[in-house]
Amino acid sequence: MTLKLEELTDDQKLEALKIRAKNRGLILNSEAGLFLMHHYPRHMQTLFDALNHLDHVSLAEQRRLTVPFIKKVLGL
Repeated sequence: MTLKLEELTDDQKLEALKIRAKNRGLILNSEAGLFLMHHYPRHMQTLFDALNHLDHVSLAEQRRLTVPFIKKVLGL
């Protein structure tokens, strides 16, 4: 038996990022999530890895996930 997995739409990817962020105790608004998706590779594992890095830095610096913060941390 073979299962075919469909690629997530951009809306689904954004929702997955928001859920992952929420599960980590972060708030990722749509603006910040879309910025990340438009300026970073859209492969889900890459996006989750970026979110993980942002989580660690935001915790250390006590910062929220904003577009300027994402730009600074990821060098975008």
